[in-house]
Amino acid sequence: MKRMDNKIDLGNGFVMLQFEDAAQPVFLEKKGKPYVYYGEKNDYPNYLLYLYNNSSKHSGIINGKVDYIMGKGFKFDEEGITEQQKTTANAFLKRANAKGETLRQVFEKCLLDFEIFNGAYLQIVWTSSSEKMGSIYHLDYTSVRSNADNSEFYVSDEWVKYLPDGSYKINNNPKYDPYPAFNPDKKTGTQILYIKKYHPGIDIYTLPAYRGSITWIEVDVEIGFYHLNNVKGGFFVNKLINFNNGVPTEDAQKEIEKMFDRKFGGVRGRKYMLAFNHNKENAATVEDLSVAESDKLFDWLGKTAEQHIFTGHRVTSPMLFGIKTEGQLGGRSEFRDAFEIFQNTFVNGRQEYWEEIFNTLAGYIGVQVPLFIQKTEPIGFAFGENVIANNLTRDEIREYISDKLSIKLKAEPAPPAQQFSVDERDVAVFSEYGSPRKGLKVLKSKQVLFTNDEEEAQHFANEEAQITKVHEGIIDLLSKDPFTTQEIIAEALGVDVELIQEAIRELEKSGLLKVSEKKRGEDVVVERRPATEAKRIIKDRNPVTRSVQIMYSYEGPQDDRNRPFCAKMLELDRLYSRKDIEKISARLGYSVWSRRGGWYTIPGTNEHRPYCRHSWASNVVVKNVGDE
Repeated sequence: MKRMDNKIDLGNGFVMLQFEDAAQPVFLEKKGKPYVYYGEKNDYPNYLLYLYNNSSKHSGIINGKVDYIMGKGFKFDEEGITEQQKTTANAFLKRANAKGETLRQVFEKCLLDFEIFNGAYLQIVWTSSSEKMGSIYHLDYTSVRSNADNSEFYVSDEWVKYLPDGSYKINNNPKYDPYPAFNPDKKTGTQILYIKKYHPGIDIYTLPAYRGSITWIEVDVEIGFYHLNNVKGGFFVNKLINFNNGVPTEDAQKEIEKMFDRKFGGVRGRKYMLAFNHNKENAATVEDLSVAESDKLFDWLGKTAEQHIFTGHRVTSPMLFGIKTEGQLGGRSEFRDAFEIFQNTFVNGRQEYWEEIFNTLAGYIGVQVPLFIQKTEPIGFAFGENVIANNLTRDEIREYISDKLSIKLKAEPAPPAQQFSVDERDVAVFSEYGSPRKGLKVLKSKQVLFTNDEEEAQHFANEEAQITKVHEGIIDLLSKDPFTTQEIIAEALGVDVELIQEAIRELEKSGLLKVSEKKRGEDVVVERRPATEAKRIIKDRNPVTRSVQIMYSYEGPQDDRNRPFCAKMLELDRLYSRKDIEKISARLGYSVWSRRGGWYTIPGTNEHRPYCRHSWASNVVVKNVGDE
C-alpha cells in the first residue's frame, strides 16, 4: 500500500505529497523476530488486498477466475462404491470443519486468496482420539507470516492496524500465535498447510501471478480516485495556493492545512501545494498545475491500463469476465471459442492442482473415493443478462433461452448465405496454408499437447532450437575430427542419419562447411572441415534451414466417429509451419493449437472435453530428393 507517511516538508512553507512506485517486495529477517518480513514493512499482502479492493477491472478478473475454477464445486462418482464410502464423502463435502463450513465454502476462500496472492493457507486440526484429520479451516492470507524455511507459521490480526479512512499503519510489535507446518507424519494438534506455486529464486513467500501489471493496476485505482475526488470534492485541487500575508508558525500552518483538507480535500487525498509568503513579491510564480485536455489524457491512461491488466492476467478475451471492449464482435460462438481456449490454457490446470490437494486431505479424513470439480458451462453464471444482451445476436439469445429453460422456441430461418457450415469454413482456411505431405519426408514425429501458455512457449523454444543445436553439434564434432563419419555424428547427437545428411548438406551450401575427398592409404575418405568461427556464426545468425524443418500435422484415428472437420483435415494431409498455424488461428478467431477438432463426448459417458481425439504432431521433415 502507498506510504502513510507520504508528506514531506520542503521548507520555506512548501508541503509536498509523495507516492511510491510499485516494486517487488523483499523478504527480510530481522533480529529478535521469529518471522520473516513480507515486504520491507511486512505489509505486502495488505498492499495486494488494497489493489483488489480498489480496482474494478482487476477484482472483476480475479472473481471471474475464481468462479470458473470453482465450477459447480466438488463431487464424487457414486457408482461402484459402498454406502459407507458414500456417507463419508458426503459428510466431508457438507461439513469440512467444526464451524459447520462446507468444503465448497472453504475451497472458495482458498481460491480467492490464491488468485490474489498466488498462495493460500489452511489450518489443519487433528483429532485427539485418533490419527484422523478432524477439521480444515481457511486462514486469511494477510494474517499469516512464516519463518525462513516454512516450518513454522505465525497467525495474527495485528500485523497492521486499519484506520477509519481505509489506510493503515504498521504494528511493529504484534501479538501472534505460532503453529507448526502441516506434517502428516505427526498427526497431532493444529498445523498450517501453506499452498503456494513455485517461483524461481523465491522460496519463503509468494508473488502474485499478475505482478507484471501491478503498476497499471495502481494507475487504474488512482484514475478512479481522481474522478471520485472531482465529483465529491467540488474543487479541482491541482493548484499552488499562495498566502502572501506573512509566514505563520508551524502549528498555524498545520491548522490551515487541515482546514483546506476538510474543505477541498475530497474523498481521497489531495494534490496541491501550500506556500506561505512574507508578501506577494516573494510568492511562487507557478499558479496553475492542471494538465491541458486532462480528460483525454485520463481516457488514454484508462484504456492503456486496461490492456496491461488484461495482459498481466493472461486474459485473451475480456468478454469472459463480462467486459465489453472496442472492436469486439460478440456472439455465442465467440463466447464458446474464448471459453474453450481459457479452459484449456488456464482453468483445467488450476482445477487439477486443487483436486490433488483436497483429495490428499480427504484421504486423511477417511474419504476413500476421488473427488473432482464439476466444470461449469461456457455461458452461464459468469454472464449476467446485460452482458448476454450486449454481446449475443437475437437468434443466439433465443438459443440460449431455449437451452437454459429446456423449451423449444421457433427458430427464424437462416438466409442462404449462412448455410455454409463452420467446419467447411475452417477447413477452407486450413487448405490455404501448409504444404502437401507427399513433397516432404518425415524423419521424426511426436505428439504435442499444451495445457497452458508456459508449456506452449517452452515447446516452441525447444523446437526452434533443435535444428540449430544439430548444426552446432556437427560443427563441434568436425572441429575435433574432420573425418568423423555421418553415422558417428548421428549416434553422438542422438538423431537420425538422414537428418545429419541434410544438415551437412545445408552447412555446405551456406559456406560454413568445406567438404572434400582425401586419400588415406588405399582408401578415399571424406573430409568435412568447418569454416573459421562457424559455430559463432551459427549462434549469431540462428539460421533456419530450407531443407530441414519442424512442421506440424493433424493426426488421429480415421473412422466413422470423426466430426466432419476432423475427417476433412485428415483428407487434406498437409504439414504446417508454426507461423502457418498462428496465421490460421488469427483468421479463425480461436487457438488452433489448443482447440484442435472441438468438443468431444467420451463414448459411454456424459463427460465432455473441449477438444477431440485428434492432436497436433511435431515432425522433423526434409524435402524429398528431386523436389527442390
